[in-house]
Amino acid sequence: MKILVVGTTGKTGELIWRKAVAEGHDVTIFERFVAQQYKDDPVRKMQGDVLDTAAVTAAILGQDAVLVCLGPVSSHDRVTLTQGARNICQAMQAQGVERVVFISAAGVGESWWLIPWYSKFLFSFFLKTVLQEHAAKVAIFAESGLKWTAVRAAVLTNRPAKGFVLASNIVSSRTIPRGDLAAYLVTEVTSDQNYRRPISVTAG
Repeated sequence: MKILVVGTTGKTGELIWRKAVAEGHDVTIFERFVAQQYKDDPVRKMQGDVLDTAAVTAAILGQDAVLVCLGPVSSHDRVTLTQGARNICQAMQAQGVERVVFISAAGVGESWWLIPWYSKFLFSFFLKTVLQEHAAKVAIFAESGLKWTAVRAAVLTNRPAKGFVLASNIVSSRTIPRGDLAAYLVTEVTSDQNYRRPISVTAG
């Protein structure tokens, strides 16, 4: 499958595109600094900003699916997630690319009731805007008509991957190793089980 991975220079984004390559997919990575950061890696690179409509459109041309690993640039960023989602949706609709899987966060929407009390406390004070933007991003994709899946990730850790995750909208969500999240996202992009709905993932 030809997969565009958007947001690849962070820790999780890098694990995702490398996992997709390892699984045999034809991968293109898109981010502002991919040419420098991955100059020695034999992967197709398209350098650009997700806020640049023309750059996003060029990157999506000819793809079968899109994996979105965008994160906000700060805890008060009200642009990157939502405007990036709009640009991705518009480009996919224009070019007939239907499948998109994107990282969301535990605590968004009804998953608020799946996170522990201390996470509720911290998120309410320090990540309120981030959760609002993730929720808005879900709404944008939900209105697009695309075959979308929002993966609501538990708090990310750098612990070694366990090779198993719990994907459920009824199980308490605490933490998940980045490697396990990456593996789940790559598997999910070829699955039709969670079309047009969010799914929460946590360590198994």
